Amino acid sequence: MKSLNDFIGCPFKNMGRGEFDPVTRKPFYDCYGLFIAIYRECYGIELPDYRISCFATEEIRVQFEEEVGKWEELEKPEVPCAVALAANPHFPGMICHFGVYIGNGKFIHTLRKTASITSIVYDPVWKNKIKGYFKWKASS
Repeated sequence: MKSLNDFIGCPFKNMGRGEFDPVTRKPFYDCYGLFIAIYRECYGIELPDYRISCFATEEIRVQFEEEVGKWEELEKPEVPCAVALAANPHFPGMICHFGVYIGNGKFIHTLRKTASITSIVYDPVWKNKIKGYFKWKASS
């Protein structure tokens, strides 16, 4: 098992699924690649992979709506759970970004202009973009 710290500072790459970056010596991830890697490597939970560009907002929305039944929506976040966000200003309200709740009000995610980071769910930047917390039903 890996530590969550192993996933901090990983560079962003669209459709990145852990390919090695020779410059930073860290794996590349997009938000969903990071999401499934953390579930697998830190929590031992295998999730399905969807090879969708992180810029294909409509495809992400459709996939989310098809798969949401495999997840239990939570009133409050718990470790581990998905943090589903509407992060695209061109599509307000549409879930198109994911992070993993890691406890103490924090979630880990990556964005195009940053390496993977932790953010606070109550931070004004994120709290209004969070559309729900979801637990993988197979992990119950």
